[in-house]
Amino acid sequence: MKDIVDEMLDNIDQRPATGDFMPIPDIGNEPSETVGTKLAKVLRRTTLSPDAVLTVDEVIETVGGRAPVVRAWLKESVLPLRHPTGRVIFRWGDVLDAMRRAA
Repeated sequence: MKDIVDEMLDNIDQRPATGDFMPIPDIGNEPSETVGTKLAKVLRRTTLSPDAVLTVDEVIETVGGRAPVVRAWLKESVLPLRHPTGRVIFRWGDVLDAMRRAA
């Protein structure tokens, strides 16, 4: 990921400023994911606080791995929170604690 960020910064230095937004080039490694998408995923992982609440899908994306395996692990290892709308959410700190217990 460091290589992608370095390349973005090099490209920014070479381009004239065109406004308030930073241009994010698509380097073509994976057509379905732009550099911005990859960078957002990395930033999300590194900025989650233990008190952040995540949906099941967000936990799966953040933890990584096969969705059915992570979903089953969540059900048996982490106590969910109940959102007022009935949605199931998880506290990120609880997910990390369960991972530590399993190590």
